[in-house]
Amino acid sequence: MSETAAAISALRVRDYMSSNPESLAPEDRLLDAELLIRRAGVRHIPVLSGGALIGLLSDRDVRRYAPSILDSTPEEYNRIFEQTRIEKVMTRDVDTTTPDTPLAEAASLMYSQRCGCLPVMEGGALVGILTRRDVMRFAVDVLSGNL
Repeated sequence: MSETAAAISALRVRDYMSSNPESLAPEDRLLDAELLIRRAGVRHIPVLSGGALIGLLSDRDVRRYAPSILDSTPEEYNRIFEQTRIEKVMTRDVDTTTPDTPLAEAASLMYSQRCGCLPVMEGGALVGILTRRDVMRFAVDVLSGNL
């Protein structure tokens, strides 16, 4: 095995994950999610209840649920964001990974399941999130010879 191949196979999720991701609670509102998406520049928000991962909310989930501003009054549009709880919109059955999972295995799972991220769990606690952007950063490192 070449030196580069050995270095790549030694990589773990912890080497590329984003640590301590922003999260929301199931009782938070769609407005909270939209504000977090804009403020933090994230596309995926883990949903925690009592510290346990119970779902995931993506920016696409928010857009899918939100009414068209063209087909509703501003009041109706705002009401949806202010009154809809995240638990109504989130994805409940979420694939996860661990910090010690080989990066190639996690990337393969993301590819096969067509998911944009994997929450990273350790000892039942959310410790990070591996996103497509993180996997792309790995690809850039490989293609630019930084590994």
